[in-house]
Amino acid sequence: MDPYPAPPVPDLQWPHVLLSLAFVGVNSLISWSLHLHVGVSLVIAAGRCMIQLTVVATVLQRVFATKNSITVAGIAGTFLLVGRGQQLLRVWRCLDPQVGLQLC
Repeated sequence: MDPYPAPPVPDLQWPHVLLSLAFVGVNSLISWSLHLHVGVSLVIAAGRCMIQLTVVATVLQRVFATKNSITVAGIAGTFLLVGRGQQLLRVWRCLDPQVGLQLC
């Protein structure tokens, strides 16, 4: 018997996603009624976030189901590289072989 039981894992389902979308919709309506003009961008950002997280969750679920540590490490490295890609490109552009790293 384990001395420390595993903490409960939250069970997130599509009704939870719909509830969060309802909150985004309410905020968008408030933005529209107050003429703040951020409602459309808020809805677009929420939609993009939902699609991206669904894709990432699907990919990670299948990767972790393989129980292959090399595959998991490769996917984790890929996500880190993609997440830091813009910063790496910025540093790469600022490198000058003659001078070294300079401020851009």
